[in-house]
Amino acid sequence: GIEEKEYGRYYILFFILMMSMFGILYTNDLFNTYVFIEILSITTCAIISIKRKKDTYTSAFRYVMLNEIGSLSYLFGVALIYMATGYTNMTLVYESISQVWQTFPVNLIIAISFMIVGLGIKAAVFPFHIWLPDAHSSAPSTSSAILSAIVVKVYILVLTKVLFRVYGIDVLEALNIPVILMVLASIGMIMGSVFAIAQKDVKRMLGYSSVAQVGYIILGISLLTHDGLRAAFFHILSHGLMKTALFLSAGAIIFYKKTRRINDFDGLGYIMPVAMGLFSIAGLGMIGIPLTSGFISKLNLGLAVLELESWILLAIIIVSSLLNVIYYLPIIISAFLKNEKYHYRLETIEKTPKGMLIPLIILGVLIIGLGVFPEPIMNLIEYAITSLQA
Repeated sequence: GIEEKEYGRYYILFFILMMSMFGILYTNDLFNTYVFIEILSITTCAIISIKRKKDTYTSAFRYVMLNEIGSLSYLFGVALIYMATGYTNMTLVYESISQVWQTFPVNLIIAISFMIVGLGIKAAVFPFHIWLPDAHSSAPSTSSAILSAIVVKVYILVLTKVLFRVYGIDVLEALNIPVILMVLASIGMIMGSVFAIAQKDVKRMLGYSSVAQVGYIILGISLLTHDGLRAAFFHILSHGLMKTALFLSAGAIIFYKKTRRINDFDGLGYIMPVAMGLFSIAGLGMIGIPLTSGFISKLNLGLAVLELESWILLAIIIVSSLLNVIYYLPIIISAFLKNEKYHYRLETIEKTPKGMLIPLIILGVLIIGLGVFPEPIMNLIEYAITSLQA
């Protein structure tokens, strides 16, 4: 965890991080987006290295190096768009790009390619994800939750703005961009889970799980349909809640057990029922079990894919979900069905630190609440999609 003397610095960094993310989301200018991206990257690097240990410095250095490559790739794409259109304002670029792309097709193809690579690195899209597992394994659990649940998603939203508010559907289809995104998403959904299965460290496993879940979101966006975007945006929120729950509950368990080995989770359901219970709810949500928010997002994504009659993509979603079962379900089963001896010992008293209990319970309620009553959030998402496509 974070040392008490670092709390002040941590909260200042978190405040700057939130402000930079709001800047990224609200600006309508490609270059201003780059400026906010740089602020966000530097702040995230500082948050990863907050523990001031050798492994955190190594992970932070790897993060900042790869993310600078991502930033420069994005900036190069912006420069090419400016050369072709004379604008960096997204609305003005969108208005002129439909005529310009036939005159400068190479410029725009190279520009979108660099932007996909740059934002793909930052959003941990497979195969640009290599920084993410190391960053998760060395950062405090709260930082891991912020990184996976919020920061990565902001870059996906930037990519969405570039696709829909800069290029537009007609130009994207003419350049075959959706096919490229579908391939990246499909490989990520499978390979992220395959790598997660092989992990023995719970935080590295959750890191690779995020790579797979980012694949679901990118797949929804790549469909370029209303239903696809709705599924993607809902999964951004759903995964944010579930992954925050997983990292915070894992953090509580690590705080008590002083180990991150998955094999040491045996019988933890009797010692830390709240933390392990929430881990189980979020894990079942990741699999896509009904009554969780994960089920709603996967159902919507499946329906969006069926709308295009793409049986291959539907099969990939199902296979990826089955792979999720392989690495989440054994942890849940071993926590509650192994080492029953704990059930009869005084140690069954809740060992989760009291300060961690309330946020864990709130997250559990939200995950189930969104799974049972998704309509209010869906209405907000409909409004967001309408403004995005306007």
